[in-house]
Amino acid sequence: MVDQIVKYLATIVEHVGIAIILVGFFISLIQWLITFIKNMEGPDFYQYTQKIRGKLGLYLMLGLEFMIASDIISTAVAPTQENLILVGSLVLIRIAIGYFLGRELKELKELS
Repeated sequence: MVDQIVKYLATIVEHVGIAIILVGFFISLIQWLITFIKNMEGPDFYQYTQKIRGKLGLYLMLGLEFMIASDIISTAVAPTQENLILVGSLVLIRIAIGYFLGRELKELKELS
């Protein structure tokens, strides 16, 4: 019973992470389309695009943090060696993605 509740909570946390990423994607897409239509030839197009990329990166990082939390919760329910290796691999991949996104966001912030 407790295992099922924890699995359910892990699924909810994972879906929250996915929702955050999707919301960020759609917000960024709409902002980029508006920028593209208004400033297609304008000198500020690159600057606006970089700001939008930075915002999208923040959504991606937040969503990934929720997904990592979900993986950790899932492992607590079924800590077999196979699950630990799988979740460890996923966490490492997501941490690497988060690290490089963080570096890119820092560079974008320094450029603005």
